[in-house]
Amino acid sequence: LLPHGQLPLHIFEPRYLAMVEDSLAGDGVIAMIQPLDLADEGSEPDLYSIGCAGRITEDSELEDGRRLITLAGLCRFDVTGELPLLHGYRRANADYAPYVGDDTAADIASDADVDAVFAALQTYFTQRGIEAYAQMLRDLPTERMVNQVAMMCPFKPPENVRKAAFLPAG
Repeated sequence: LLPHGQLPLHIFEPRYLAMVEDSLAGDGVIAMIQPLDLADEGSEPDLYSIGCAGRITEDSELEDGRRLITLAGLCRFDVTGELPLLHGYRRANADYAPYVGDDTAADIASDADVDAVFAALQTYFTQRGIEAYAQMLRDLPTERMVNQVAMMCPFKPPENVRKAAFLPAG
C-alpha cells in the first residue's frame, strides 16, 4: 500500500476479521507493513520499520463471514514500537511526522523523466513476460502509475506479501 493507492484485500483469518471489525468501529484505518523475512512461519516475523496507513473505503461481507475490503493509502509512518496483541492481531505505535506531505494530492514525481521511467518499465515488462496496458499506464499521473506498477509487478515474497496491523487513534 502506498499513499493515494488502492489495495483490495480478501480477509478470512479470524484475527484479521476482528481487526477489520475493530477498525470499522473506530476511524476505519488499518496499517500495512511488510515482513522482513517469511522463512519463520511459526512466529510473528520482524517487520520493516516503515508502513502505510489506509482507510477502508469499501467493505463487503460474504455469506461465510469472509470480507472483501479496499484500503485507500493515506500516509506512510515509522513504526516506533509494538503494542500487545488485540484479538490476535498486531498493533503498532506510529510516527507520521517524517511523511507529513503524503496526504497532499500533488504528483510526487512531477519532475521525473517519465519517458525514461516508462522505457525502463517497457523493458522490465518484456523481460518478465508481463502484459500491461502500456498506453493506459503512460496516461496516468506519475504517482498513480508508480502505485499501479508496484502492485502488479511480481516482486519477491518480502516485497509483495503484506501483514496488517491496526493503528489505534492517537
